Amino acid sequence: MTIVYDLGSISTWISSFGTIAAVVTAIYLANKDNRKVAKVMTVYQFGENECGIPDVNIELLQINIVNTGNKTIHLMKLSGKAVSKFRSIELIGLERKNQIDHSLKPGEKFSQNVNFESMVEVLYQLGFIKKLKMKTVVYYEDIEGKKYKKRLTVDFTKQSRT
Repeated sequence: MTIVYDLGSISTWISSFGTIAAVVTAIYLANKDNRKVAKVMTVYQFGENECGIPDVNIELLQINIVNTGNKTIHLMKLSGKAVSKFRSIELIGLERKNQIDHSLKPGEKFSQNVNFESMVEVLYQLGFIKKLKMKTVVYYEDIEGKKYKKRLTVDFTKQSRT
């Protein structure tokens, strides 16, 4: 007694895989516009010395978010972390003023200013700054817990210590 397996022709297999790929692509494209999408940007604002000449020290960090999707995003929090090899520390979000309750409609922009000098001071006091450059992440968080992030590299060689 011999058992023979008839798996069909190669053209049947290829057309089956093509049909499955078409269905998956159609489902993806149908749901593509229903996601919440936003872009986070940062702007450094530099200080001035006593003579009114621009300084190399960063005073404020402006963190902007633009809703680039088709759904409204309900922002709840602005936060940020500095990360080193062995530990991380929360930079922003410890203060009550960084708790946000704002609905960001499609195409709308929202900005928040953060005192950069106080962030640097905290990092120095904790002995966190050991290198000349540090990688940080700032992000807005929505009501569902989704984070919209921006990575920053801060150059501390330009920050004078007085």
